Amino acid sequence: MSSIASARLNRSFDVERLQQDLASATAHFRSAPQVGHYHDGSWTGIALRNFSGDHGNTMAALTGRSKDTAVLAHCPYFKQILTELGCPIHVARILFLPPGKVIGEHTDPGFGWESGMVRLHIPIVTDPRVEFTIGGQSVYWKPGEFWFGDFSLPHSLRNKSDITRVHLVLDCAVNHAVLALFDPAFIAQVRAQRSILEINRLDLDDTTLAAYAGHFRSVLPVAGIPIPLRGELKAEDGMLALQLYGLPMAYYFTPVAEHEFQCNSYVLKWRQPPQLDRVQAVDCTETRSGTRWLFALRKSVGPGYRAAAFLQWLLVGGLRRLYLLLFRLQRKLAGNRYRTEQVGGEG
Repeated sequence: MSSIASARLNRSFDVERLQQDLASATAHFRSAPQVGHYHDGSWTGIALRNFSGDHGNTMAALTGRSKDTAVLAHCPYFKQILTELGCPIHVARILFLPPGKVIGEHTDPGFGWESGMVRLHIPIVTDPRVEFTIGGQSVYWKPGEFWFGDFSLPHSLRNKSDITRVHLVLDCAVNHAVLALFDPAFIAQVRAQRSILEINRLDLDDTTLAAYAGHFRSVLPVAGIPIPLRGELKAEDGMLALQLYGLPMAYYFTPVAEHEFQCNSYVLKWRQPPQLDRVQAVDCTETRSGTRWLFALRKSVGPGYRAAAFLQWLLVGGLRRLYLLLFRLQRKLAGNRYRTEQVGGEG
């Protein structure tokens, strides 16, 4: 049976126009280092779309809702691609790997068919001397082609060429439109080996959606330790935004069925239709592992809840800043570990 680690999709793109937009993006914006401990910081990106709308935020946070960055105002062809694909593209980035640099082997958590998220690539500048492996298989994707890679599998990159390799990378939630980009025979082969989580939207009016909003308290695992955390569900843009106090982002849950909302592999399901005068029991399930949490949702809360929420905001924010500090220190200490031999040119 042939591999399902990668597949060429049924679109292609104008290389000259891709490279024109690339030149415009790099003329107006600086790239920023990608997250991850498996490179030395020289793997960088410019965001076209993400949860914050900041072009320098290259984190692929799959929150279920995205904003275009200022880069797209200078890149009409990139904007056209994101619009005309008709897919729910949560994150779009231009990623750069300079000559002689390495992205060490790793897997991308949150991606894969069971997670309902796929990562698609449009090469803009590349070279056959760039060694790219996914699931133990070597691949070479040419400029202007459109490719899927299963990045839940181990993958790595070694740029042995004398050019900077540049790809446009799109992170998409799986739905009917995304599956239509693939050869049906490939999808049938995937279904024979893996389960595919689809997230197809159910439209709800604002009044109906607002009935599901409220404040919650739930015991959630943090670093494997169950901790009572507080947050809020808000109705925004036809979705439910789940905000844990202290985190800089909200997670947007799409309505997919009656009393059921989904964000990637996480599902919120009301045990009963929402009512204004009582505490609501809401189950949260992570579909891959089957792990479940109970959310106690209230329409209004008292001073004790608000005081605990403020304390959580201080603690979570402090821990997040400490993590970022340690991450930057770890990368600095890595030095030249992620450097490989080059084929000509300057490093």
